[in-house]
Amino acid sequence: MKIFLIGSLLVLCPPLFIGCASAQMPEGLTVSRDGDLAVGWKSTVQNLGEMPAGGNPVRTVFRFHNLGKSPVILEGVYPTCSCTVPSYPKDPIPAGGSGSIEVLLDLHQPGPFSKLVKVRFVGMKETVLLFLEGTVK
Repeated sequence: MKIFLIGSLLVLCPPLFIGCASAQMPEGLTVSRDGDLAVGWKSTVQNLGEMPAGGNPVRTVFRFHNLGKSPVILEGVYPTCSCTVPSYPKDPIPAGGSGSIEVLLDLHQPGPFSKLVKVRFVGMKETVLLFLEGTVK
């Protein structure tokens, strides 16, 4: 009978248990987690709006926070287009610390665009996807 009650409680009331697990994460962050490593992103999508074609690269920054108990190290940041040039910290980001990935975008062809930058951390299986969107005039 005890097993039935405990099983029923787990099935009927999962929000109680899920809420407890996620209560430790800051609100409004997209979190990538693997074991003791956890990285939170304020945003993984940036809409750059309208931008002029060619000549003046647009700079944007994606900020992240180390929410884990160990330092995190960026393994690499990989653009999917030669018009997108990222730069990122090479030193470990301590637990509780913050870092940023700066992306320069230089587009020449008019029209809407959606560009992707892949981010890998040492020791994390998940690849974080950062998106840049907008329109070239």
